[in-house]
Amino acid sequence: MCPDAAYHCGKRQPERVQAVTTGTLPILRASKRNPLPDAPLELCDPVTLPAGDVPGERVLAELDPEHAVMLFDVLRAASLWAADDGAAGWYDPKLLRRWEKAILTGHLDEHLRSAAGVLIGELVHPETSDPRQLSMCCLQISEWALGRGAVETSIEFNRLAALVWPTNARLAYVTGRRYGSVCRFKDSDIWLRRAARIARWYADWEAFADALTSIGMLAYRQGNIPRARSFLDRALRVARRRGLRQLEGEILHDRFTVAFTSNEKTDAEALARAAYQRYLPSHERLPALAYDIAYYWLTRGYAARALPVLRLLRAHFPQPAAQFQVLCASARAAGALHDRTAFRAIWAEANDLMYVAQSSPVFGIALIDLGYGAAHLGDWVHAEAAFLRAAKAAPGKDQGEDRLLAEAALEAVRRRENPDPLPLRRVEAETTELGRALVLHLSGSGSAGNAAGRDVRPPQGPGGGQ
Repeated sequence: MCPDAAYHCGKRQPERVQAVTTGTLPILRASKRNPLPDAPLELCDPVTLPAGDVPGERVLAELDPEHAVMLFDVLRAASLWAADDGAAGWYDPKLLRRWEKAILTGHLDEHLRSAAGVLIGELVHPETSDPRQLSMCCLQISEWALGRGAVETSIEFNRLAALVWPTNARLAYVTGRRYGSVCRFKDSDIWLRRAARIARWYADWEAFADALTSIGMLAYRQGNIPRARSFLDRALRVARRRGLRQLEGEILHDRFTVAFTSNEKTDAEALARAAYQRYLPSHERLPALAYDIAYYWLTRGYAARALPVLRLLRAHFPQPAAQFQVLCASARAAGALHDRTAFRAIWAEANDLMYVAQSSPVFGIALIDLGYGAAHLGDWVHAEAAFLRAAKAAPGKDQGEDRLLAEAALEAVRRRENPDPLPLRRVEAETTELGRALVLHLSGSGSAGNAAGRDVRPPQGPGGGQ
């Protein structure tokens, strides 16, 4: 599972969020019955209380001089307009016209040239500048920068899009998600709370529930489980009250994640069943939910219940990294059941994907599952190789827990001890009605998740062995 991160790290954005980048945003009117809450500082702090760094400095650090200087100037000009609509003094219109012409006749990429040129042209008369047009130009520049690997520049222009159209909740929401994807949690929280307030003001209940959900999952990533539960439960109430069935399923899925990994007394499987019912017949996240349920069973010791689901899941994930992760979990289940034939076949499949999957953030934790499977069978050579590579594959600052887990498992294997904490007394438990439904669904047409687009990082809560 990818918590945020779930999510919120590799999941494909739903259509209601993709609409932000395609110019198909709905026109919403402020609700007279639900005015904006009296919290101007919280609403405005992304605009009026920026960080201590110089706005745009990340652009200068990431790009080559030609693009960096031009985009830095564009960013500063649009930010100045966003602050007060150009009321406190503005550029000479003749200067802006010459600037616009220089951009449009320059040797920049066509995609960037058109977006930057239109944006500057729109600022010539600041009193009539269209926030919608300005934000779309900013999003196009953000997309261009992301395509060149300039992540910080992309985020800066995503943020600028939300600044120039400050009453658009979905732009604020996407900005918060972008900050969360690079672990800038404070900025992410500010923008997600801003999105929630604007969405409530304009009665955009989908965006409101989305923002609450993302705030909850952001808290989950930071280890604040009570806050995560609170915001997810609140989002769930909004989705139910407004009849947002598909969104309700997504929130239940995330609520299941939190219940699973925090070992709370809530019936986690009941949440999973409810999410499954709302995902039917063909929600794009259904395969991810099936994986999460199977992994939940596996870490609770129900290997016989998990393995049939895991073996069917590979075909439902187009990404090699996700396929590799599913195979490694399958190997762990096969090892726990002492099925050497199945384990060898799965090991061979996983080995074929190892090279293409090694850049994934879930590569290390998947290798740990693979090592656990080998350790169950007393295959110490393969187990040691898997744990050694897992320790080397988790160098990042957000992967310290994975590295420590791999190193501890490696030491145990070298002592010829099984490091897997599975409660083995339950590995032969029979399947359940939910398990039979998942197997039947996954072995059918397969239409429920071939478009799934997020990594499925296994949970790492206490007692889960991860």
